Amino acid sequence: MRKKSCRLNHFRDFRLYINSTLEIRLNDIDIRLRQESSYPWEPQIRFTIFMARPGAFTLHFRIPAWSEGFEILVNREELGGVQVDNGFAALNRKWVDGDTIDLRLRMRVRKIEARPEVSDDCGRIALERGPIVYCFEEEDNGKNLHDVTLGNGIIQEQYDQGMLGGIVKLTMEGTRRARQNWMAEDLYREKEEGREEVKLTAIPFYSRHNRTLGEMLVWIKSQDC
Repeated sequence: MRKKSCRLNHFRDFRLYINSTLEIRLNDIDIRLRQESSYPWEPQIRFTIFMARPGAFTLHFRIPAWSEGFEILVNREELGGVQVDNGFAALNRKWVDGDTIDLRLRMRVRKIEARPEVSDDCGRIALERGPIVYCFEEEDNGKNLHDVTLGNGIIQEQYDQGMLGGIVKLTMEGTRRARQNWMAEDLYREKEEGREEVKLTAIPFYSRHNRTLGEMLVWIKSQDC
């Protein structure tokens, strides 16, 4: 990244957490800021400051709306009372060469529902983990995804290095409507109570249709409307 020069007392654009290095000249001090993370799979991000001499300025870190809290450590010591203003946590202090900042976001799987006015999504939910929306593909879950209902059990998270370039996949219990005992000529029949128990897998929505073509579903049935 090209070095920039400016006379300010703050940085304010740590929005995208990704491995990178920023070089900047701030108030006549050459500063290099290195960012290291496995985001969005892991919620920990580390920043290391390299500078020719000590200097005071403010660092602003974006705290996403999906994170239900955060921790910030400077040189491995946790800071308390860090305030969030307009979505950013601000750290103002005198920095020295080699200082480290660890930002730890709280990342969990969330079940998302749509507004009541969206009638097609009534009784359905979508899954999110951190900034990633998930989907269900036929490749993992078979055909007729409209027959599948999400269970109430624990959703397991697992990083799979060999799947789709390395992703966190979600696995969970669910049920599927039984399809046996249908006569070929039947359009309707009395409802049968039994359902087949199945194990479901969800992958990030951005990675859909990269294995085989087939059905895909984001909004999965969760309960009766």
